[in-house]
Formats: sequence, C-alpha cells, structure tokens
Amino acid sequence: DNVRQFDAMDNFTRRQLVRVAQRHINGIRRFSFLGPGCFFRYPGLEALDIPWGWKDPRNTITIDIWKQIFPKARIIHVFRHPVDVAQSLRKREERAHRLLFGPQTKLRNTHIFKARLKWKEFFLSPGGWYPYMPATPSLYSRSVSTIDNGFRVWKDYMERGLDLDRRFSGDVLHIRYESFLEQPREGLEQLFEFTGLSATPATIGRILQDLDAGRKFAFLTDPELVGFFQTIQDEPLLQKLHYHTVSS
Repeated sequence: DNVRQFDAMDNFTRRQLVRVAQRHINGIRRFSFLGPGCFFRYPGLEALDIPWGWKDPRNTITIDIWKQIFPKARIIHVFRHPVDVAQSLRKREERAHRLLFGPQTKLRNTHIFKARLKWKEFFLSPGGWYPYMPATPSLYSRSVSTIDNGFRVWKDYMERGLDLDRRFSGDVLHIRYESFLEQPREGLEQLFEFTGLSATPATIGRILQDLDAGRKFAFLTDPELVGFFQTIQDEPLLQKLHYHTVSS
C-alpha cells in the first residue's frame, strides 16, 4: 500500500529480490501454482510451453523485477474508477481487521503471524537481503482503511500504470474496466489479439454470461461515496481518464 517504499530501494536490494523470486518460482513453492501435472512435467516456469500468467495489482509496482525474470512477458493493465477501488480496499481491510483482531481470533493469529515471520526470516535471509526489506507484510494496513487514503493509493498505482507504455512499449495493453463491461465482446477480441490467444464461441459465451455489468460505477448507489466523488472529480487524473463525469 506504500508504493514509495519500493521506489526507495537501492539496486543491491532489487538484485536480491530478483534472486529470491527466481528461487521461489523454480523451487517447491511453484507446486501450488502449477498443480501436480505441470509441476512434474516442467522444471520451472520459464520452461512452460503453454499460455500462462497471473493477476496481481502489485505487479504495477514490482514490474521491473518480473520483467528481468520474464523479459517477454506481456502486461495487461486493468484500471477502474478510483471510488470503487477505494471502497473495495476499505472493505478488504475491514475484513482483515476482523480476522486478525477479533476477540475469538486475536490470540491464535498473533502466534501464527509470529511463526510466519520467523520462518520467512530463516528461509529468505541467505545473501543478507532480509534486513533491507521485511519479508512478510501485515495483512492489515491503515493506509487504505479510509476512502481518502485508498484514493491516494489508486493515484500512485495509476501514475505508474500509465507510465508502463514509456518503459515497455508494445508490451502493454490498457483496459478501462467500465468500458470492458459496456462492450465485453470487443474487449475480449482486443485481449485475444494482444495475447495471441483464441477461444471457441462456447467459451466466449460462458465468459460473457459470467460478467456482472452492475459492477460498473457501483459507488453511485452509495450517497457517502457519491459525496466523496464530488470532492475529487476535478482532479486532473480523473479528467484524463474520463472519470470526472459518470453515469450508471
């Protein structure tokens, strides 16, 4: 949630992060990602001869690490209205807070969390990188527990997401979440062309059937969120992305 911590890392720490990431993706932990069939068939992720990928918004921040490991990776950058993003982050942190600090789970989770920290420190410390970067971030972060702070995080991510074209020209596809929901078939065609993939009409039909168009500008049903939107709609970034005026 604090992307500037990553920006502040020195080159030594970044090199160690690449090394640690490579160690994980070529080690036993890739089993949970690949499943037993692919785990025993392929020695590492670089050896996969099938289409694959992963979804993680934090890739927006850590893309330099992953591009060193997978230089041919293609980047699909999906962005959404900031108020919906901020509300989603707030709900996530409320759930995490109840999970970690609820009266029935606080003691148990404290012991589990301390055990995870000790195991991570032991497992990742060779090479001396651990003192530079905490290995296990907390599941709970006050930085996005309010709508206003969630909006600030969204701006940090968007500034970096929009800068991807300059750094990785030709390897980036930007998808506006709401536009995709409005014209999903056209969005899928764009995705297939960008990734070099294809799908049968039946598969496309199932994808279209599963889409929930009601998630477009979901914040408009909440007076509190609409009020917050009115305080930020003149922000230059919202105007640039055509989020300064919306309708359901």
